[in-house]
Amino acid sequence: MSTAKNGPGAPVYKITQFTGIPASMLVHLVITAHDDPAAQRQALAELAKLSPQRRGSHLILALRHMVEQPQRYEPDIMASIVELLATDPSPDATRAMIEVLPAIARAQKKGIGPLTLDLRAYFYQALATRRRDTDHEVWREMLPRLSGETLVDLLTDPAAEQIRELLSPMTLIKHLPREQRRQALRDVLLTGNVGQSLAALRLLLKDTTA
Repeated sequence: MSTAKNGPGAPVYKITQFTGIPASMLVHLVITAHDDPAAQRQALAELAKLSPQRRGSHLILALRHMVEQPQRYEPDIMASIVELLATDPSPDATRAMIEVLPAIARAQKKGIGPLTLDLRAYFYQALATRRRDTDHEVWREMLPRLSGETLVDLLTDPAAEQIRELLSPMTLIKHLPREQRRQALRDVLLTGNVGQSLAALRLLLKDTTA
């Protein structure tokens, strides 16, 4: 650890040696050192050396914070967090990624922002790889919880091609309760591409005559 003066008052302490720091402290650095991307990168590099069992539950906190305050992270740092979780064999990592899926999908509505198209595409691709036997039960549990709004966002996000192939959002929309389904289909009609809008219109008309 080194010290550096930052004007009058007490010295500012900076960690220069990351080896041997517990996973909880490394994740704390990732979350709090947003004014020092180099420190965030070093902390993530050390986390990558740990077993998934030692870093997993701590890293989930970093993912949640990243999604809540993406402006505090450089794109490569966010990608590293996603990558470490994507390679974690625990179904808890799958659960955590699905939990933040609505916020990732919703980010497309904000235009150009920290959760860019490239970063969203990387997240979706990483989530689409979560197909271990232990992940299947998590998918079965979590998919019915996705709201109509989230399913529409996944259907219309240009970054979400891979996750669309896995989840088939339009099929999931068809299984929503009637009022939620009709609202989701109206949203697709307004925001989807030509093919999606036509499919939504056909389903709305079928719903009306049923």
